[in-house]
Order: sequence, then structure tokens, then C-alpha cells
Amino acid sequence: CIKNHILEDFLKARREEVVKVTQLDYTWERREELIRREEYEEGWEVGIQQGIEQGIQLGVSDGMNTVFDILQKLKQGATLKELVDQGFDEEVVKRAQMLVK
Repeated sequence: CIKNHILEDFLKARREEVVKVTQLDYTWERREELIRREEYEEGWEVGIQQGIEQGIQLGVSDGMNTVFDILQKLKQGATLKELVDQGFDEEVVKRAQMLVK
């Protein structure tokens, strides 16, 4: 701003205040970043728990291992047809696809 003479007199006259506000903004932004990170980690844990619960609700005969196998293969790019061809139940795969999205 000073280089372009925008609020030059104001900024020079209140230099200390401007520096404090700038530092406060940085501190505020850092605080917000830390809060977001904590919330993300909490959300991740809740999401994992919900995923496990939904996987259990899929009602597959082989239990959680099958659900995790399907989810892993979906994340690697497997299609519904490929998984059904491998012997996985079509309805279970469809439900698992909703978890991956």
C-alpha cells in the first residue's frame, strides 16, 4: 500500500497498530487452521466408526473382511461388474459403493 501511496499517511502514522493487527490476523488464521485440523481428525474417527457400523449392517456372510475387501477394491478402481464376477454379492457391492463416494 505504501509503495502505491494507498493509505500511506495512515499506515505510517499507525505503524505499530498495523503490525499488531497483522500479527493478530496471523495468529487468528493459525488458530483457525489448528481448529480445522482437530475437527478433521475428530470427523475422520467418527467416519471410520460409522463406516465400520455401516459395513456390519451390510449383512455379508463373511463379515467385516469381505466389506473391507470390497471397499479396498473399489478404492483401487474396481467396477461393480468386476466385483460381482469375483463372487461378491451385487447388493453388498452397491452399498459399499455408497460408502466410497
